Amino acid sequence: MKNSDQPDLKSLAIKLENERGLLMVNAEISALQDMLSPELYYGHSGGYFDTKESFLNKLTDGTYDYHNIHTVVNEVVPIGEIGFSVHGEVQIVVTINGKHLDMYSIYMAVYRKEDGLWKFLAHQTALKKEN
Repeated sequence: MKNSDQPDLKSLAIKLENERGLLMVNAEISALQDMLSPELYYGHSGGYFDTKESFLNKLTDGTYDYHNIHTVVNEVVPIGEIGFSVHGEVQIVVTINGKHLDMYSIYMAVYRKEDGLWKFLAHQTALKKEN
């Protein structure tokens, strides 16, 4: 991708991240099924990860109950013509296994074009420390 594509790529990243957050908060499993790559790696700040199947199962059975997700996209880095990484900050209000958490993290997300559609491929957060 050319540098001139950057503003459009950032707009796309913001759109996709906002959409993903809403789908997670509303537990819209069918729409998430379509958005997530079959090869999803969803790394959590607690030191564990989910696959696409385990992530969707935990949303379905209520293990994860997202109340609010607010992302700030700071940078978008193209990965050739078929992908990009998103670097930013996220505030997540969630109940996990009955425990209410309000977390502020830095994060990275990766999107890849699969069969002509942008799919959410990878995610990793790290709790942000106070300076």
